[in-house]
Amino acid sequence: MKRIFLLATILTVILADVALPTLQGNANTFMLNGDVKLIYSIYNNMINVVVTVTNKGGIGVGLGGMVMANVDVAHFWYDGSKVQLADRNYINPTGPAIVLTDVERGGTSDFVDNGTTYDTATGNWVINFSRKLNTNDKYDNPVVDGTNMQVSVAEFPSHTWGAQHTVAFYQTIPMTSKVYTGSMSNCAQLGFMMFVLIGLLSLI
Repeated sequence: MKRIFLLATILTVILADVALPTLQGNANTFMLNGDVKLIYSIYNNMINVVVTVTNKGGIGVGLGGMVMANVDVAHFWYDGSKVQLADRNYINPTGPAIVLTDVERGGTSDFVDNGTTYDTATGNWVINFSRKLNTNDKYDNPVVDGTNMQVSVAEFPSHTWGAQHTVAFYQTIPMTSKVYTGSMSNCAQLGFMMFVLIGLLSLI
């Protein structure tokens, strides 16, 4: 009975992870924090991004910039009935926070939501979006295959825009259309977790 319970528990964790959206091209995975996972792929002149994070408020996913300067932000929030997405840019890091949408600044809205989900009960986000590598919008940061780029995830205390984010995570990662050897693909994660599962069961 204990073995069956352990098997069911671990399989639930494995299947929950594997059930994340599948990205076209080679998917590379990075942990920005203990519970903030970022998966991306570069394919057909697009960058595709999946982020899993838990927060009962809005989420900002940033591409490029330096800490909070000149960050191209995909801002997600829940309006009470569905998830919304805005293309913003943080360009005033030394003074009052001014994070207008690109359209409000005279630019274009370039992020495409590919089916982001938000669980109102748990606060679990599965963010799924894409953008052209180079949008030709001066408020966006081009993604160049084969270079490093800062990515960031900010958590907001509510779904109403205007509140300062409560926490943010930053990491400079390699942007590549190839498989990055420092990351772990979904298949590799599954293989590793199955290896751990077999080892645990052998001890019971």
